Amino acid sequence: MSCRRSYRVRAMGKLSCILLLVAAVAYAASVQPSQFRHQAGIEDGFTPDAPARVTLTEGVISKTSRAFSDLRLFDDKGLETPYVIYEEIVPGERETTFQFKVRSFDTDGDQVVVILERPENEKAYDRIDISTPGRDFKKNVEVYTSSGSGDGLPGEWQMLASDTVFDFTSRIDLRKTRFQVGSTSSRYLKLVLTSEKAAGEEGQSIRLEYDGLQFEVGGMNREPFRIDRVSGWRGERRAGEPVMDRKVIIRPRHDVDDKGNSLYSLGPINLPLSQVTLKVDRKYYHRNVQLLGADTDNDEDYIQTGSGTVYNIPGMDEPSASFSVAARHYRYMKLKVVNRDNPPLDIQKLELAWPRTNLFFLPEKDRSYTLFFGGDKISKPDYELGQIIKKEHEQLASYPVLSLEGTRKNSGYKASEPVKTTREATETAAFKIIVGLLVLGLGWWLYSLMKKLPAASGRD
Repeated sequence: MSCRRSYRVRAMGKLSCILLLVAAVAYAASVQPSQFRHQAGIEDGFTPDAPARVTLTEGVISKTSRAFSDLRLFDDKGLETPYVIYEEIVPGERETTFQFKVRSFDTDGDQVVVILERPENEKAYDRIDISTPGRDFKKNVEVYTSSGSGDGLPGEWQMLASDTVFDFTSRIDLRKTRFQVGSTSSRYLKLVLTSEKAAGEEGQSIRLEYDGLQFEVGGMNREPFRIDRVSGWRGERRAGEPVMDRKVIIRPRHDVDDKGNSLYSLGPINLPLSQVTLKVDRKYYHRNVQLLGADTDNDEDYIQTGSGTVYNIPGMDEPSASFSVAARHYRYMKLKVVNRDNPPLDIQKLELAWPRTNLFFLPEKDRSYTLFFGGDKISKPDYELGQIIKKEHEQLASYPVLSLEGTRKNSGYKASEPVKTTREATETAAFKIIVGLLVLGLGWWLYSLMKKLPAASGRD
């Protein structure tokens, strides 16, 4: 009886050791603050157990990997706190349009005069769009307004704005038929469109030359200008447009490649860019631009992440100097300007934009919180908070914003091997335990076998 009890005690002891070993391996596999290079504290003053948000700054984003896999939130007791990350979307006014009523349409040579009336149920407008099937034209537009004379007719006309509309699509992908007029609610509108004549009264082309850059569009259309409709527009943003954070680079460093293209280094930026805007010190230009990205600064590793066309041509109040790119992290980025045979552009500054990103979590009472980020190949967490705090932008915008302290190095950082997921760690631990038991079992079997062998006798 005592032998059986002793055997049970020894078996329980072995089982306890195995369980402790599994627990130790699982704890070692969990993510700890010491695995992150950087940290940033979050201010107090939150309401316990109510959603709060923190805007992730450039300093945080630029030190994390794609999809924020190496970002964790810990409280002052070292416990990991679940979170969910959403881009900030404007839930504000939608862009609205309406169609003007045409009161009259007159032509006189190269001039077209259109009298329009705003529908009574519409509000103020700040943009005008002329819908026309016309191609290859360039017209100066003068906009006049009138509030009416009281008898249903336009009264005295007042100059409101002037601009240019054009289409060069048979030669180049350039078309503009919408322009700003400033906010107005005037009931009546008069548009005076005048064709711009080229050099020589009967000329059929526009030719410009400035600082070595030549620009020419020939074969301008002289047929009657047809207008299908004129629309008014108001509202700055559509619902669903992200709020953008921005970074400006003054006088970016650049080189010229063997094809004469300009390469502007943006350095180790590591931001999910979605838009690039150029400030160019040149009156007229039209260039193709490309954004290149790589995780290392080796020339052969760069790939194109986006491209566009920037230009400034006569008649434009503001140049079209922005283009969109894929929002993805790359540590190193370059801007390539395709010059062909044109002189390089003098880029005074670059404005880089990316979607603003907010982290949402549920803070607990009497706790303080710190973000840790910048680890080595840490797996992305799988929290359930996204099922609790939904991606409903109007509701998200109502949650209080907590300030993030400046980023600093984590003094407790310890470089370690890449962290495995919970499943990988469990499978590895189970495999090690099975192998260990097999080795012990094999050793015990060999020991038992050797005991059964007859003892060897020898002589001196």
